[in-house]
Amino acid sequence: MYAPRSAVEAVFGNIKNRGTEDVRRGYMQVTGLPLVTLAVTAVCCNIRIVEKHARVRTAA
Repeated sequence: MYAPRSAVEAVFGNIKNRGTEDVRRGYMQVTGLPLVTLAVTAVCCNIRIVEKHARVRTAA
């Protein structure tokens, strides 16, 4: 029951982490469309994860 929540909390933790996305209050100034802002942030996070995975895979 709590597994999906743990996954979501981990993603939000990575988004707010200073070593990854470093998203905090005032990071993006968007008037309206808050869901688009969240989606763009999630896409950036996903791209970073895919790039990290590709670097690890090519190094092995």
